[in-house]
Amino acid sequence: MPFVSIIVPVFNSEVYLSNCIESILNQSFNDFELLLIDNDSTDSSIDVCKRYALRDKRVKVFCQPLRGPSNARNMGLDNAQGEYVLFTDSDDCLKENYISSFVDAKENYPECNNIWCGYISLPNYNSIDTSAAEVFGDKEYYVIDRKKYMKLFDQMFCQPLWNKLYKNSIIQENNIRMKNDLYLGEDIIFGLEYLDKSGEEIVFVNKTTYMYINSRRGSLTHQYHKNREVFSYTINRNLINYMKKWELPPDDLSLAYASAFYRFESTMKGIYNNELKLSKRERKKRCRSIMKSPEFRDALKYGSYKVNPLQKAGYKLCSYTIVHMYDKLYRLKKKRKKR
Repeated sequence: MPFVSIIVPVFNSEVYLSNCIESILNQSFNDFELLLIDNDSTDSSIDVCKRYALRDKRVKVFCQPLRGPSNARNMGLDNAQGEYVLFTDSDDCLKENYISSFVDAKENYPECNNIWCGYISLPNYNSIDTSAAEVFGDKEYYVIDRKKYMKLFDQMFCQPLWNKLYKNSIIQENNIRMKNDLYLGEDIIFGLEYLDKSGEEIVFVNKTTYMYINSRRGSLTHQYHKNREVFSYTINRNLINYMKKWELPPDDLSLAYASAFYRFESTMKGIYNNELKLSKRERKKRCRSIMKSPEFRDALKYGSYKVNPLQKAGYKLCSYTIVHMYDKLYRLKKKRKKR
């Protein structure tokens, strides 16, 4: 049995895939299996995968119809033989001590099932940084209670899948899987479900060992999906419910409500900017429906967000026209200042 299973969903990544795979195979810790899950790529990605499988027995290739990254990761989980699981995106890169940093942390904290690490966000492959910069301070490890989850969430450490070491038995025994019907936020919900079952303590490895490459992140992250409203409700409900279950202090719980507020706000902005090509009447109706929902009213009431008083009045009155009007005035004022 390998110590770690590394799961990589692949879709049309031929330009970047070799860089990703090479960074995995060149790890200083080599007791792992690499599961490449091709998601019906239309380029030569599958050929790249098979070529590496012939070269290195640690590489295993799986194929599935085009069903999205969640299905691909679930196929990886169904076939993972390792004691632990790591996720990597096919257009990112790992520093050579990525796996060994987790292994060392596990040896130092054998009872902890939540090992997280830092990461660095880079604009493209030309700016790859192989140094192991520290994230917080000068300690090698930080032990954090999950009640501080929202503090880490605000610093973008909770959301990704790929900066965490998962114990495979916990995943399998609790049947934790990606939500196949979600195209946004499925990583957040998977992480919440795992953290709920794996214990209250998080060990944070104070190194940036994962390189997140931004150059191809234009798809789901920045596009307005037709089911974005459903995604927002699902993510927010899960987030708030788990924060309450874990009995977060009031100040930290207010951060969870603020996160919910900003997610709803982003959703309404996408609707009102007509990214779905709706009639003006339909746009107003959908925004009003969100603003009248109990989830949004709670976020508006309890969240520690920052918003202009006029916009807040618009939200309270369930009038996105007021919110949008202020937004236009603010942008116009900002534009004049630049002149």
